[in-house]
Amino acid sequence: MRVILLLIFFVVVSSATAQEKPRAVLVDEFSRIMNCEDVSARFDNFLLQLQNNPDNKGLALITSETGRPKFALTVQEHIRQWLIVRRLEEQSPDIVFTKPAKESKVQFWLIPGDAESPKYDAAQPGEIFAGLSEPFLYNTEFGGEVCPAINPKLLANLVNSNPNINVRVVVREKTVKSRKRKMNEWLLRLVTDEKIPRERVHFVLSRKLVPYFPYQDVEFWIVPIRK
Repeated sequence: MRVILLLIFFVVVSSATAQEKPRAVLVDEFSRIMNCEDVSARFDNFLLQLQNNPDNKGLALITSETGRPKFALTVQEHIRQWLIVRRLEEQSPDIVFTKPAKESKVQFWLIPGDAESPKYDAAQPGEIFAGLSEPFLYNTEFGGEVCPAINPKLLANLVNSNPNINVRVVVREKTVKSRKRKMNEWLLRLVTDEKIPRERVHFVLSRKLVPYFPYQDVEFWIVPIRK
């Protein structure tokens, strides 16, 4: 009798174990304290986890702080640019902006084939900029030593997907001629090539240079549309 009960116990335990589905794994989570070097290192680790688990899907959830989307946008642009630099676009995880919250947050998830995705509420068009009251510097033509330079296609997607923002392009060059030339270059790239409506791109030509090499640069500002 005891042997039979033990056999039944093992069958039940084995059956329950076999029926248990795999779960999504949170690989990493961080907030607005990170810089570009840290984001690159953490995203590289995430990509390595994906490569080591080819049957898994990757998911990057990016949550912006209500009224302060700069950090979330910077992370999103940085990891998309990093995929291009590393020539890993085909292995890209899904990158999703979630509804804004009290604090910024980024999560990298591994999702086995039979596992359910973590629950989240995707942001609707314009939602990550709701509550934004002042313009902010999004990126520049040359970027930084580690942070990537502006990607016109990503900027266009951002503007065209969010009807409550415009882009202000500040051209800082030494001469009037060079400022106009640079303005026309970016007008062609943003409006003609990337299809941002002309009325949503505003240019400011400035002779005030930036205080670091190469001194001449182009700044791209996100400007909320006031109703």
